Amino acid sequence: MTSSCYHDGNFAVSIVITFRDTGPYIFEAIESALNQTHYHLELLLVDDNPTGREQLEFLERRLGDPRIRLLKNPIPGRVRALNFGIRQARHGIIAILDDDDVWHRSKLEFDVKAIKKGADFVCWRHRLFTERPDLETSTTAPRLEEIPRWRMLMRNQLTHSTVTAKRTLMRYDERLETSEDYDLFLRLQRDQVRLQQYNKEWVAIRVRNTSHFTSKGWPFYWKSAALQIKHILRSPHWWLLPVPIVRFAYTPFRQKLRLRRAARTAPPRDQAAIASVEV
Repeated sequence: MTSSCYHDGNFAVSIVITFRDTGPYIFEAIESALNQTHYHLELLLVDDNPTGREQLEFLERRLGDPRIRLLKNPIPGRVRALNFGIRQARHGIIAILDDDDVWHRSKLEFDVKAIKKGADFVCWRHRLFTERPDLETSTTAPRLEEIPRWRMLMRNQLTHSTVTAKRTLMRYDERLETSEDYDLFLRLQRDQVRLQQYNKEWVAIRVRNTSHFTSKGWPFYWKSAALQIKHILRSPHWWLLPVPIVRFAYTPFRQKLRLRRAARTAPPRDQAAIASVEV
């Protein structure tokens, strides 16, 4: 495996999608990955279902694009599946996409432009949807903004499906059961990696009652708060210590407010569905 960012003179990207069940939405995620204006890519579909190969065989029958590689995760687990896909990648740039989310077709083109200019880690703003994504279509070019470390320590400013980075940076901690992306982002900032975010909502995040985005519960909130406290204690920003404690107390309420706010700005067809999602 090569870790170079170059492939035949171009910056090539390995897109990693992990999945457990081939639900009705995975084909939308696959289509948005393959329809990118940046053509030099491969798509790694990592099956994290611990039983059988039926899902891989189903996808093999449905998919014929030579850029797609179907992989079976040998040791089940979301974080292990991510690391396994990254280890199998042929290219030096990694992009993460959840199996029910959707990208703007020019996302990778702008990611690669930023990396060509020296960026190590690029991400985007996002919007929520339920059935059909309504991504931002303004004609003005997106602009990169750096995310300060103190803001990341206050809360996770990023969404996993928005991230593109150099392969050498993408290593998740397999000891974690949740918040593995937040932990990675904070470790990168600790190591002086600049997290740069485009100011456009070119990633659509699907919300539904069965997704890990919403149905998390108190054990998740506590583990996330404990991770946040650990990173704050290891930073000069000790004054942020009360933040995760307060956030732990009102996170479900905050999540519901966030969904209601998203419902108000969503297309009419999605408003009621987003507002009704349970947290």
